[in-house]
Amino acid sequence: MKKKGVGLLLGVGAGLGVIWFFRDAIAAMFDKRVDIEVEEVKGAPRIVDVTPETVTVKHNGHVRWTVHNHSQQAVVVSLRDWQDDSSREPVPPAVDPDPDDKEEPPQHGLSREVPGGKKRPIRGRARKPQRDGEEAAEEHVKYAVYLGEELAVDPIVKLVL
Repeated sequence: MKKKGVGLLLGVGAGLGVIWFFRDAIAAMFDKRVDIEVEEVKGAPRIVDVTPETVTVKHNGHVRWTVHNHSQQAVVVSLRDWQDDSSREPVPPAVDPDPDDKEEPPQHGLSREVPGGKKRPIRGRARKPQRDGEEAAEEHVKYAVYLGEELAVDPIVKLVL
């Protein structure tokens, strides 16, 4: 009986060790995902697609924007100009940058440099929905995607908190 108990404890310990080792990959499976595609157009990198156009995330949920840079040049992609979807008034970013970023080059706020031919994530955690400084049940916001300092995608991408 004692040998079975020891074996069970060793099995549970090994299982927990495997989960701990792959914790980042497991957590990434539950992120809301947005793909940003960068391609070379007439010799210069351009954002050609952002999918999906609407993302719904709960408070404290993670959002992962994966920038796929198919061009040969390094690019800086950032998420800016957050605004309320109905009033078009500026609002604080709907997500806080991931403080545990381990990618290289590192994420700066909701911005990241992506080397040519590589992909890198911009990760954030959703804040609480708010209206006029108070908590709300739901909030619809839009943001713009910038390539360097140039507006690449108008604020048409929606994030529902």
